[in-house]
Amino acid sequence: MRTKKCPYCGQSLDNAALKCTRCNKWVDNELFDRLCEDDVKLIKNNDLTPFTPTLIAAMVINLLKEDDFLREDIQKREGRTLNERQQFNLLVFSSFCYFESISSFVRMKKGCRPTITEMLKVALLQGVVELFNATVGHAFPVDVLKEQGKALYAKFQAILDELGTSASSQLKASNAFGAIVFGEDSPLSIRGLSLYTYFMEAFTPDMFTGIFLVEEDDFDWQAIVGT
Repeated sequence: MRTKKCPYCGQSLDNAALKCTRCNKWVDNELFDRLCEDDVKLIKNNDLTPFTPTLIAAMVINLLKEDDFLREDIQKREGRTLNERQQFNLLVFSSFCYFESISSFVRMKKGCRPTITEMLKVALLQGVVELFNATVGHAFPVDVLKEQGKALYAKFQAILDELGTSASSQLKASNAFGAIVFGEDSPLSIRGLSLYTYFMEAFTPDMFTGIFLVEEDDFDWQAIVGT
């Protein structure tokens, strides 16, 4: 393992370290060498934590794995278990909510936003497919499910693109979400409203404001997280 010393206190650090573990000061690292001066200043001045799309996608999938409130709440209201297709659509919808929040609020490497957001989408859908297969206990074709997930993302995005501020517009959007997720022409409004409420709750900056997204090959994040 390659190491370096903190220039301020002499602490021995992993070569990928961004901050000293003893004095908590920023140190030279490979990531900063790959970023423009403005990005480095942004990270330091706002005390941001760099992530790659794969790493933040893993964070989101863990959140979805630990919090199954939305599915349980809808099933309780309906008095029945969602079928496998609906469960998959719901997982994709939940991941899309986080994707939109991350894309809107996270700072990203200058000039690389389209690349990074596309990498994030791919990583999220890969995680969703793996989580779904583990949940239902089947081995559905991964590539097929990922393509279906991409198509669902596009449908959800189209709804957001037309979303207005009026109550009627929001009700229309909530019912459209419900129709896509549950596959029904006339879903009960309460279902769609549940989805819309979940989206609005997920679409907050609090969880992601301290993150700076970079490309996968910008730095050795595995060394930083200790894997």
